[in-house]
Amino acid sequence: MSVYLTDRCGIGPDQADKLFMMIVFGLFYLNQSLKWNKDDDWYEMQFLAARFLFGGIAALVKNPLC
Repeated sequence: MSVYLTDRCGIGPDQADKLFMMIVFGLFYLNQSLKWNKDDDWYEMQFLAARFLFGGIAALVKNPLC
């Protein structure tokens, strides 16, 4: 994922690693807060998280930080 962020978004490897870890820990927290139950709430939050992440990546592609 870090290489994808570096290549696709035009950011440095250190920035990409930090963003990747934010994604990992954020999704871990999300799943932990939902008690890892794959119910309707879990699927809805997974869908929202995916939209949020892809929207953020799209924003970086349009306006690279570097």
